[in-house]
Amino acid sequence: MRYVLTLTVLVAAFEAGVGAQPAPALYPGKDVDAGGIGRINDVAFSNDGRLLAAAGGRGYGVWDAQTGNPIRSDGSAGGVQRLAFGAQGTFLALGGEDGRVRVVDLRSGTARDAAKHAKAITAIAVAADGRTGASGDVDGNIALWDPERGLIAPLKDGGQKKDIIVLSFTGNTLLSASKDLQVVAWDVSGKRPLRRSTLQSTITGRTLVPSAASVDPAGEKLVVGAQLVSEPRGGALAGRTGMARPEDLRRDNVLAPYVTNSGMASDAIKTGDYLAEKMALGPGSCFAFFTSNFRDQPRLHVWGLVELGDDLTRLDLQGRTAAIAIEPAGHLVAVAAETGRIRTWTVSGATPADCERYAKKSAPKTGPVITLGTETSPLITGASGGGVAVLRFETSGLDATLGDAVAEMIAGELANSPQVKVIERGAIDKILKEMEIQRSGLTEADAVKIGRGLNAKAVLLGGVRRFGASTFLVNTRAVDVETQRVLGSREVTCESCTESDLPRAINALRRAIVP
Repeated sequence: MRYVLTLTVLVAAFEAGVGAQPAPALYPGKDVDAGGIGRINDVAFSNDGRLLAAAGGRGYGVWDAQTGNPIRSDGSAGGVQRLAFGAQGTFLALGGEDGRVRVVDLRSGTARDAAKHAKAITAIAVAADGRTGASGDVDGNIALWDPERGLIAPLKDGGQKKDIIVLSFTGNTLLSASKDLQVVAWDVSGKRPLRRSTLQSTITGRTLVPSAASVDPAGEKLVVGAQLVSEPRGGALAGRTGMARPEDLRRDNVLAPYVTNSGMASDAIKTGDYLAEKMALGPGSCFAFFTSNFRDQPRLHVWGLVELGDDLTRLDLQGRTAAIAIEPAGHLVAVAAETGRIRTWTVSGATPADCERYAKKSAPKTGPVITLGTETSPLITGASGGGVAVLRFETSGLDATLGDAVAEMIAGELANSPQVKVIERGAIDKILKEMEIQRSGLTEADAVKIGRGLNAKAVLLGGVRRFGASTFLVNTRAVDVETQRVLGSREVTCESCTESDLPRAINALRRAIVP
């Protein structure tokens, strides 16, 4: 198989030599013939980088990652969709087309069943200590299992209903992401969700349509390759009478980063003509290794993920890619072609230390740290049939005018969403006067009365608090006017923050209120 190094690498190398941002370089490694296991579905490195494994339509194979020499293979094991190494590379977990999860002892070759799903496996992971595994299927179901003893328990109440596309362990926490962009952090020992989020575009009125996803080896960042699609607001496609706009149905190829410990999605990084089809995130989460197929030319990219992003390195490939993986320390990358061949490259400049240097050169000045609460999925959905009223936010130890300002900021953010109709402040003030209700100290019962007077579907109320000199907490809860019940609450914390930084925090909070 022949691979062509494009000029992008040479230019990047020259720039790195004169003090610009360092670019990872790729040097051809070994060719592995994996044709005996059928069409390749997945590839993975062991934690120490010594072994490379592939899942295929007829079975699996394991090779020495440095030499390409075969270690073990079984071309009659049945269709394997996903695989993951156990601790020290002593066993391999296989997720099958038939929903079975099997654990293969790589020393003896013996296999045993660990779990059974009703549908095909779409993601699989093993904790660093090798004692717990997780598997997800096309219906969004997740199972925890012990590699030796079998099923531990299914994980429930995560709200994921489509293909699980990512599973990743970090200590006692399991991160899962599904094709419907639901992201859940699970308490493994408690078998319960710790945080539920919906990965959304930071741009109102635009939707992410995922094509690939990966988590860095430390489990700190999830990156989704996707198309960012504009929602039509006019014309026949939108079912509306207004005029269609030139930007309706606009599509941009992007990488969408999500920080796992804060539940925050960063601004999407545009990748131009290149839609990520298969992706692996390097250590430190500075570099995304992904493949594309623009104008039927398969390519391998190394894309920087700091600020606006950079197309740092690019290779032309000879065949369409079926899977990609990066060695946990960032020294090797493997790309499997649909033809059944796996090619490895030695990587220079993508280790955690390289990532740290790249981030320091690229990162903007330190600003506020914004973190959403444990629930970040949209609080209000399908509210287009009625208005949403945002009442004054209570303040604790702060000027009352800040509560008015925060309410106005939230109303302004919601007004940009096609999903909701925000009721004007003047109409709210008029109803308060007519009902002789004070603007401060409002309760859920008050919210229901006000909402009925405004013919609103939902009412938002909340508060703003400051801790110390520079930490603000903004929380809001939504009341359904018809059912008179609280739909839920959402909050955002802004650390190292001034009042002038609050609009950024409110913008983040908006994504947890409406889609």
